[in-house]
This record gives sequence, C-alpha cells and structure tokens, in this order.
Amino acid sequence: MKDQILKQLLDITSKQLEQAKASYESALAHSRSDDMKSEGKYDTRAIEAGYLTSAKKQRMEQLERELLSLSKLSSSKCEKAILGALILLECEDKKSWYYLSCACGGETLTIDSEKIHVITTTSPIGKEVLGLEEGDSFELENSQGVREFELIECR
Repeated sequence: MKDQILKQLLDITSKQLEQAKASYESALAHSRSDDMKSEGKYDTRAIEAGYLTSAKKQRMEQLERELLSLSKLSSSKCEKAILGALILLECEDKKSWYYLSCACGGETLTIDSEKIHVITTTSPIGKEVLGLEEGDSFELENSQGVREFELIECR
C-alpha cells in the first residue's frame, strides 16, 4: 500500500512542478516584455513583475526539493511514526489512516477503498505523533477542545 501512496504523491508533485515551471516561464517572459518598460519614476510594474517571477521560481525550486525528498522515502515497514510511515490513529472511537510525508500535506488518497490522509511532520498531528510507537497516545487541542489520539498501528 505504501508503494501506491508514494506513486500517487510523486505523480501529484510532478504535475504541480510542471504547472509551476510553466507559470514561472510565463511570468519571466512577461517581466522581460516591452510592456514592462518604465513610463515614469512611479511606475513599479517592472519591479512587481520581478517579485512575482522570483516567487514563482522559489515555488518551483521548493517543488523540485519535495519531489527529490519523496523519491528518497522508503516503503519498508516502520516500527514507529517516522517520515514515510503509514499510521492508524484512533480518536473518539473513530479510526483513520495517515501517511507522514514531506510533501502534499492535506491531500486525501483512496487506495484499496481506504482513505489515507497525507500529513506532514510540521502539521499539528504530525508534530505530536512523530516518534511514537503502537499503543502510545497524545492529546491535541483544537477549536472543539482537547482530543486524545492513540496510535493503533504503524506500517
């Protein structure tokens, strides 16, 4: 199952990277166009186009790093909640699968009719569960109050 998760995450990130590259190239071309020539000392279009191009380049580079990090994740069984672990958490008698990832946090994948929530290790649940083993529990406070989670299974 972890191989399928990784494949889907790599596909998602690759598509995002393609879109980011196209967006960056478009912004770069626009920032270098004749339309960006200053028409006066208060004309800031060229500066703003440069900022936008820079931000798009940073996003593209971030996605390249995420793609590289995802490609290095192992699909082997994990004994505790670490990066690349597939974990089953129980909260208030409800069990949910989570995949600890370095990218694509917030995605929900469906594999073999199971919903798997992708979370990063910087998310609230990811921070709390990191390093825990089966049977360990933690509390997390949110807008609904304090909720207790138990790590049921780690793959």
